[in-house]
Amino acid sequence: MNSDGRSNGLTAPNASAQRALLARAHGPDGRLVDYVEAHGTGTLLGDPVEAGALGAVLGRGRPPEQPLLLGSVKTNIGHLEAAAGIAGLIKTVLALHHDELPGQLHFGRPNPHLDLDALRLRVVTSPEPWPRYSGTATAGVSAFGFSGTNAHVVLTEHPARDSGSPAPAPSQPAVVLLDAPTDPRLRAQAGELARWLDSPASRGARLADVARTLAGRTGRGQRRAAVVGRDRAATATALHRLAAGDPDAHLVTAGRAPLAADAPGPVWVFSGYGAQWPGMGRELLDEEPVFAAAVERLEPVLREHAGISLRAAIAPDADLSALTVVMPALYGLQLALAELWRSYGVEPSAVIGHSLGEIAAAVAAGALDPSAGARIVASRSRLLATVRGGTMAVVDLAPEAIGPITRDLPTLHVAVYASPEQCVVTGAAREVAALVARVTADGAFARTMPVPVAGHSPDVEPLLEEFAWELGAVRPTGPGCRRYSTVLDDPRAGDPYDTAYWLANLRRPVRFEQAVRAAAEDGHRVFLEVAPHPTQAHPLARTLEAAGAPDALIVPTLRRGADDAVSFRTGLATLLVHGVRIPEARETLHRGGRITDVPSPRWHRRRFWAGERPEPAPAPEARPAATTPLDRLRTLVAHIMGFGPDRLDPDVPLTDLGLDSLTAVRIRTAVAREFGAAPELGVLLRQGTLRAVAALLGDAPVAAPLAAPEEPSFGTPGVLRSFPGDGPHPPLFLAHAAGGSSDVYGRLAARLDGQRPVLGFDRLEGPDDVPGRAREFARRIRLLRPAGPWVLGGWSYGGVVAQQTARLLSGHGEVAALVLIDSVLPLPAPPAATPADEARRRFADFARYVRTTYGADLMLPYEELGSLHHTEQIDRVLRLLEKAVDLPAAVLAHQRASYLDLRGGELHTPGPYPGRTLLYRATRQAPHTVRDARYERTDATLGWDAHCPDLTVTDLPGHHLELLDPPAVDALAGELTRALGPSESAAETLEP
Repeated sequence: MNSDGRSNGLTAPNASAQRALLARAHGPDGRLVDYVEAHGTGTLLGDPVEAGALGAVLGRGRPPEQPLLLGSVKTNIGHLEAAAGIAGLIKTVLALHHDELPGQLHFGRPNPHLDLDALRLRVVTSPEPWPRYSGTATAGVSAFGFSGTNAHVVLTEHPARDSGSPAPAPSQPAVVLLDAPTDPRLRAQAGELARWLDSPASRGARLADVARTLAGRTGRGQRRAAVVGRDRAATATALHRLAAGDPDAHLVTAGRAPLAADAPGPVWVFSGYGAQWPGMGRELLDEEPVFAAAVERLEPVLREHAGISLRAAIAPDADLSALTVVMPALYGLQLALAELWRSYGVEPSAVIGHSLGEIAAAVAAGALDPSAGARIVASRSRLLATVRGGTMAVVDLAPEAIGPITRDLPTLHVAVYASPEQCVVTGAAREVAALVARVTADGAFARTMPVPVAGHSPDVEPLLEEFAWELGAVRPTGPGCRRYSTVLDDPRAGDPYDTAYWLANLRRPVRFEQAVRAAAEDGHRVFLEVAPHPTQAHPLARTLEAAGAPDALIVPTLRRGADDAVSFRTGLATLLVHGVRIPEARETLHRGGRITDVPSPRWHRRRFWAGERPEPAPAPEARPAATTPLDRLRTLVAHIMGFGPDRLDPDVPLTDLGLDSLTAVRIRTAVAREFGAAPELGVLLRQGTLRAVAALLGDAPVAAPLAAPEEPSFGTPGVLRSFPGDGPHPPLFLAHAAGGSSDVYGRLAARLDGQRPVLGFDRLEGPDDVPGRAREFARRIRLLRPAGPWVLGGWSYGGVVAQQTARLLSGHGEVAALVLIDSVLPLPAPPAATPADEARRRFADFARYVRTTYGADLMLPYEELGSLHHTEQIDRVLRLLEKAVDLPAAVLAHQRASYLDLRGGELHTPGPYPGRTLLYRATRQAPHTVRDARYERTDATLGWDAHCPDLTVTDLPGHHLELLDPPAVDALAGELTRALGPSESAAETLEP
């Protein structure tokens, strides 16, 4: 770079300055330059000066057949002022990448003041290959500033690899990263990439090169996903499933916006004894060079201090029965995994160590060197191996609940404060077994751990003097990141990692819950477990939920028995997808990958023009009528769950797609009607797939083919959920049923006359009582339509909320009608003698249902339940259910929400409502999951005649759970359309 200095004017270039710059940039080999991307002002003065300088410096001495080739990007995009230079640079880099020089547009003849042949210059007028006069493609890029600054950059191609020894393809699993501004765009991008991977156009691109290229394109979109796979076929399949909205084992998604840019980095959690398994981390030796190098460095350290080989300890046939082997091996493996994370740019913002794990945490934080840590773990494990007669047990009770039930078991102590509802108890083996039996008999969960010593108990006190003598003076340094101690009463205390600390670590209880809670209170929301298996995932989740951080991200490093490299890279992808900042990821994820041609996401063009209706989005592909049992079942389930049939993967559990207990009953009813047989609910709710259910129905009689379902409408969320429909009739406002969303009304809205707006009120976590929800429903209605008229309604519990809302709105305008869709008011329950009897009345049938459906005994502590609030009751029951049966989170969440809503409905007494009320009553008994005699009324009015005197009852074919599905919903829509009819008062439309 140089400057014109004094010249003939502000806009006049200086030829001598340009010649000096070119000579300095290219030196004596200027005649071997292939191409110059010229500044190219296109003026009578500027072009001759620039061309003359190029000819004098780079054209001199060239043979006529090797002219300096010229071009300028200005012919493509015009003058860009300050951006002109970078545009030329980009053009030239792309020309090198594609090994082709693009032609100069609009070039007819040169400036009359130029003799290009004499200067040994030639303008490139059509695409041509690089001449490579020197054997290496070489170019210069010029840019001249308005103020007289001249800049010139020299570019050469990267040296080609020796063709005789091609670089081996990277063996690590590829991490294919995608991001987009919205979920639909993300899915569309995944589909485009999947189709390209399936096409011949992609055959020349290695998967590692594709992943390397895409890694450089991410970081701007708010919706992200990743695919972690070893081969193209699995990667393409996962991308197809992402495009369809389906899950896949290779797919990592977030379902939420990335973490804030200023969010704290991850907390590294080092778990303790119990995470070991034969072969842990072994596969990383071959696929992650940094891990292998760390193991190699630690090998002599562990041999010197602990007498073990780390390589042998992680072999698939390793004997991990001795504490003196397992503990040093876990320590070494955790340090190697920590180095592996760091090699990809992941650094801890804080560390937490669980018992033994505190030693590795101290080394990872920089407070101890690996040799000091190895000395501590070797002495600790050797001394613990001398203790006999004790053991430990994990108990799903709060730590403070242990004392009252162990007064007659004097050796028992709390060894680990794992979470608010779980602890580990230590003591004599006989007394630990007695406690496990006692807790299990009371309906709670307890299990003896395979630990041969009563750690963190008085049993280890005789070891402390010898432990201190063996350690001598431990001289730590200040940690390089925050530490949350599991030894000290205050997790944030700064006590050094000295000898006294490690004695306390051996004897004192592990205060894991307190350390995690402190980290959450300090704003940490990412917890990375650095261990061969995520033993602390459950305690972490429960503690973070109790600490007000239920959305915290918990990421494992490895998993027992899984592909180590895939597990690690899945954890890395999880961090990236959730927005954890890893600046080096673009370079470190695929070190052997190269940039390659991967199609960019396509623009999705739709016309929006004043006075025109926007073009509709592309319609989904039509699906032929279902004929096989699997196709029939897929179409049937699509009707109910609201998916297009093509989006239902027959091998994906329905619970992964959002199946809950209510939807399972609806599906079972429809299957029984269609096939004459139906699976048990437990088959659907315990990870049942379409293929497995279809196999059970294989001998069902062949029925007429099912027509493809209509495109479901879930409505559009907003102040209220809006469904398709418009017109002059009073809008219909529908409140959600128990535990669900108002999207269940989509089929009803589609079958009405289309002459009225239809809007839904979705479930809120708070307020959770009927009056509170009705007030909020009324407030939102009046935001959209301040003065009526309105039609209000709801199915089941939604009818109770709608009736109270109608009472509130009737003072502000006309409520044209109240619509109750099989809303049943419960009969009074007989008074219970004790709170425990009341709890038994509420939950005993549920326990019988669990036994019938899942074959599991749900032992409920009715005395305890009787003392709890109804919210605490259902939480306690569901925690026990979660231990007894492996159920997806969606099923448990729906059970909780449904119970709380129904309980709120029971506690509400409807007030009088004199307005017109339409009750649509199911005529058959529903196959409820849990029977409750209070809801099995025989009166035609279902209890509403006492509150709504202007009541009209209409019977509908079907039972309660069928009313919003075909064919019952067709009858309901017809009756409702006739009953509401046109209204003269409906001339208003909804406010914008």
